[in-house]
Amino acid sequence: MKRGGGRRRAATGGAGRLLLAAAAAAVLVFAAALSYAAGRRGLFAFDQSILFDAGHRMLRGQVPFRDFVLPFGPLAPALQAAFFSLLGVDWAAYLAAAAAANAAAAALAMLLLRALLPRRPLLWLFGGALTAVWFYPLSGTPWFDQTAFLFVLAAVVLLLPAVLHPSPGRNHLAAAAAAGVCLVLAALSKQNAGVAALPLAALLAVLPVALPLASPRRLRPRLGDLRPFLALLAGGVLAAAVFALWLCAAADPDLFLRYAVHLPAQEGLRRLAADPWRLVTGRGPWAFRLALGGCTVLAVASGLAAGDQRGRVGAAVAVGLLVAQHLFTATSYNQPEICAPFTGLLPPLALGSWLRPRPALPRRAVRLAIPPRLRWTVSVVLVAVALLLAARGLEASWRRSVHDVFPAGTEFDRPLAVAALQPLLWGRPTLLDGEYGDPAARVEAQDLETLVAALRARPGRFFAFPDWTLLYGVLDRPAPQPVLWFHPGLTYPAGRAGDDSGDAARRDLDRWIVADLERHRVETVVVETTSWFGTASRLADFPRLAAYLDRCFTPVESHGIFELRARRAGCRPPP
Repeated sequence: MKRGGGRRRAATGGAGRLLLAAAAAAVLVFAAALSYAAGRRGLFAFDQSILFDAGHRMLRGQVPFRDFVLPFGPLAPALQAAFFSLLGVDWAAYLAAAAAANAAAAALAMLLLRALLPRRPLLWLFGGALTAVWFYPLSGTPWFDQTAFLFVLAAVVLLLPAVLHPSPGRNHLAAAAAAGVCLVLAALSKQNAGVAALPLAALLAVLPVALPLASPRRLRPRLGDLRPFLALLAGGVLAAAVFALWLCAAADPDLFLRYAVHLPAQEGLRRLAADPWRLVTGRGPWAFRLALGGCTVLAVASGLAAGDQRGRVGAAVAVGLLVAQHLFTATSYNQPEICAPFTGLLPPLALGSWLRPRPALPRRAVRLAIPPRLRWTVSVVLVAVALLLAARGLEASWRRSVHDVFPAGTEFDRPLAVAALQPLLWGRPTLLDGEYGDPAARVEAQDLETLVAALRARPGRFFAFPDWTLLYGVLDRPAPQPVLWFHPGLTYPAGRAGDDSGDAARRDLDRWIVADLERHRVETVVVETTSWFGTASRLADFPRLAAYLDRCFTPVESHGIFELRARRAGCRPPP
């Protein structure tokens, strides 16, 4: 009888594991499909050209910080180049990269919740699905921020086994070292995202040291308690050293320091100086921030009340995720929704911590029992909050509201007659109402189609200014100049009174651009007559380039906002 009962329990357990695996696979499919479907809807050239062009540049042999410059590390462009290599240079491969990253984020979210809430498989799945809504679909296409946060999630998942285990072994410490590598990779994707995650990683890594110190049973931590932190540090140092070697061997360290360290740091400090209270108040709707803050408070209180290592680690993770998201939102100028990739983790983490059984108390102790009605009321409220957050994330993804060129009521139903941009659905209307743009200007699908046809009919390399740099990849012609995108203050020094070093650096970059255009014998130029940050204002930042375009290229065609210019015979660049 016992033997038969054991077999039945084993069969039931096997069926349950199979069902759980199938449900987890369904979450991953949902994550990939949602990101792919959202990314099809509309094109905001200022943002969505960047990694398309960067990936194409690297695929065609250009090296970051040697042939072109950008204000971030080279990791996100390298990953996109890998997808282009596997799938071809087109919009479908672009969407596939984001879809794969979204599925990976959902998988990491489920693994993180499994480690902290081992007996709550429904919450693993719920957290994975909610993360799939809030991680990549809001941008829909590859983006530096989400690439960085993907590696932050990986770092947390890799670090947890060493923190949770009472005596971590070699495999746990190797995973902690890999977590350090992931943190460096996060910083090499987006600096402020990597820095925002440091408090989370440091808090987790020092828990095995801090908790015994707080215990009256042990006055000093054992040396072994330091090992997760040391392994994390060793992995980070190793990854940084490997990157430094690559930088010295294949690129130019001076260009990296100038464009990926000094210039972004200056811009970040300028933004904070303009509104220092952002670090305290953050950004975004107050209801959204209060919902996430409430989830975090509940997760921390419940985790600490559980009285065990897993509860304390769960509390630390909840605080660290919220702080990382808050710091990144405060130091970013993107829409707040796209700065909240950990939103999907906080409600299930709070609910799982709230539902954890409390430890048994001594007989004489006063028992602070939670009434069943309160337990279920709070649980229902948490589920409702999570569903409302999911609805908000889905609405923002489907409406493309983080891309400011699509007003309410935009229809995404117009396929493009450009093979490399399939399966993109054009947004009608696609406006250009940026800081310096013309509020009445819009980009029409037929204008882009006729422009691509005109460029395809013209041999040789071309130069697109300032935003539609994805045209290089669409036509598979290498970008002929070093600026990945023209963003004053971020990708090149903005002209400010008294900034002599910035003026000198911009003059050097101006000369580099013109020299590259001439060296590559550019025959055609595409100039947008109006653009997101303004065409005339950005061209004025590069007087040598402006003189070169006026002297050597004459307008021959117009396609909506796109003016096509052809090279004049016998032209020489300005001295």
